[in-house]
Amino acid sequence: MVRYLTVFFLLVFFSFQSTAQDELTFQLITPPGNNLSIDESLRAIITNRNDEPLEIYLKGTVRESQDGIIFEGTSSVITLPEGSENLNRRNIDNLEPFETRFLGSDYEDYVLRTSEFPPGEYEVCVQVILAQEERVIAEACYEKTIEDFLPPSLISPENRTKVSKSNPFFSWSPVAGNNAGNITYAITIVEITGNQSAISAFQSNPSWFKQDNIRSPLFQYPIQARKLKSEQPYAWKITAYNGDNKISESEVWSFVHVREEQEDSEEEDEEEEEEEILIPDQYVSLHSNVYNAGYYLLNDYQLRFVYDNNYATAHIRCHLKNEDNDIIAQDILNREQRTGLNFNVLDMTNRVQAGKKYYLRCTDPLGNDKGLQFRVRKESTDNTFENIELDGDVFDGLPEGIFDGGG
Repeated sequence: MVRYLTVFFLLVFFSFQSTAQDELTFQLITPPGNNLSIDESLRAIITNRNDEPLEIYLKGTVRESQDGIIFEGTSSVITLPEGSENLNRRNIDNLEPFETRFLGSDYEDYVLRTSEFPPGEYEVCVQVILAQEERVIAEACYEKTIEDFLPPSLISPENRTKVSKSNPFFSWSPVAGNNAGNITYAITIVEITGNQSAISAFQSNPSWFKQDNIRSPLFQYPIQARKLKSEQPYAWKITAYNGDNKISESEVWSFVHVREEQEDSEEEDEEEEEEEILIPDQYVSLHSNVYNAGYYLLNDYQLRFVYDNNYATAHIRCHLKNEDNDIIAQDILNREQRTGLNFNVLDMTNRVQAGKKYYLRCTDPLGNDKGLQFRVRKESTDNTFENIELDGDVFDGLPEGIFDGGG
C-alpha cells in the first residue's frame, strides 16, 4: 500500500507539462472528481530530450491549507532512456523502493484506512531531480479541494422488513455538502441466496437491478423491470456521484418481497441476527417498531445515526439499554432536532463494552419510538477502560450522573 500511496502522491495529483533547458518533459494525468484515491489508474509520460539516458528521481510534498506539509515522499533513482516513457501500474515497480513520511498521524491513519485523503484544501508539488547533480530539472504544483460530502442514509423500505408491492418505492437521505446540487444517485439491488448476509451478497452476486443518474432521493421500482420474486430476500444500496465520479456510498440494507396477501400474515420464526459492519463515518437510520439488527460501532466509539423529525424543533429523549433491557444511560441526546433529517453523533466511550449487544431507543414528544441495536467490534482501543463491566449491577457505587450528557 505504501508503494501505491507514494506513487499516487507523486504522480496522480498533477496534470502539467514542465521543461527545464529542454532536458525533460514531464506530463502527468490526474483523474477529475472530488475524491483522491490510491486505487485510481496511474498514467504519466516522461520524455527525455537528451541524446543519452538520464539518472533521475522524483520528490513530492503534500501541503494542507491549514496544517501545512503533511506528507513527503521520494522515489529511488531510475535510468530514463531517450524518448518517451509511460509510467503505469505495469511498470511502476521501477520506482521502488520509496522513502515516505507522514507529518501528521491523523492523515496517515485516514489514508491507510480509507485509501483516500480526507476532505480539505491541498497543494501538491513534485520535483524531477537529476540524480548526479542533485539538480531540479522539472517542478510544478497542483491545488486540489476535496469536498466533505456526507454519504446517503437509507430510509425506506426499512432494513429486514417485508415488501409486498410489485413496484415499491425506495427512499434515502440526500447527500449533504457545499456542492451537493450536482449530485446524482445509483440504486443497486442484488438477490440474497442461501445463508448470505446482505453485504456478502453484494460481494458475490451479480446485480438483479441497477439504475443510475437518479436526481431525487426517491425512486420507484420500474414497471418494465424484472419482477421481484415472491419470498425472495434482496439487498440494496445507494451510491452517490458527482458527475462521473463516485463520492460516497450508503450502508447495505435488505428486504424480503412477498405477495400482497401475505403482508399481514403471521411472522415466520426469527432467524439468528446477522451483523453488518459500518463503513467509516457512515450514518444509520433509526427504525420504528423493531430495532435494527446488529450494527457494529467503528473503533472510534462514535455512534452516528439519522433522526427524521416531523416537528419544527423537538427534544428527543434517547436512552441506552443493555441486552437485558436495563437503561444504562438516560436522555443522552442533548441536541434539539430540527425539522427533517438530523445527523447525530453520540460518544459511546466508556458507556459500552466490546462484544455485547446494546439498544438505542429514542422517543418523540408524542411517545413514538424509534431505535437501533448494535455491538462494538472486539478490537482494542486506547480510549476505554479495560477489565470493567459497564452494564448490569456494576453501576452501583459509580459517581452519580457519570453516564448523563453526550450528544
